[in-house]
Amino acid sequence: MEILIERNDIQPLVYSKLVNLHRNTLRMKRLITELLDFRKQEQGFEKLRYSNQDLYPFLEEIYLSFRKYARARQINFKFLDKEKNLEVWFDVVQLEKVVYNLLSNAFKYTPAGGIVLLSVQEYENSVMILVSDTGVGIAEKSLDKVFDRFYQVDNLDNSKGTGIRLALARSIIESHQGKVSVRSMEGEGTTFSVELPLGDSHIYDS
Repeated sequence: MEILIERNDIQPLVYSKLVNLHRNTLRMKRLITELLDFRKQEQGFEKLRYSNQDLYPFLEEIYLSFRKYARARQINFKFLDKEKNLEVWFDVVQLEKVVYNLLSNAFKYTPAGGIVLLSVQEYENSVMILVSDTGVGIAEKSLDKVFDRFYQVDNLDNSKGTGIRLALARSIIESHQGKVSVRSMEGEGTTFSVELPLGDSHIYDS
């Protein structure tokens, strides 16, 4: 499809159909990847590869990858206190999945003119990554279910996904001996919190 799209001799009607097919194929690929990632994590095949990383530059790279999208959506996206430094032991690939999934959810449910914030709170023995938005929020009855696999919040999900992104996020963070939680209010917004332990003792407990 990509080769066909690059051709110059395609009729506009055919071209628009090819573009739509290509978009749907990419979406299907993402959904399949989510399912495979979750299954590997669930069955314990996804072994964590820890490394000692500065958390703030790691998060800034993710922030920068969403910034253009935020401008296109007319959403005010900020990463607070990004000039700080903090060494944390984590699996770069797996934690990246978690933050990407949480930010993707935040943008998905935040309308134009809204705000999405990425921030960090440091404690004596742990660090917390927070993704906050001023989106549509989650009903109180759904808050204790959003991390269940295949669960989809009825009042939010107009474009159905797999319902496993948050379940995958929880599984990854729990593998890091951490915690993930959510607080939300309908019509006002949502905050997801990811807590990770400091030091390296959790590596040997995994």
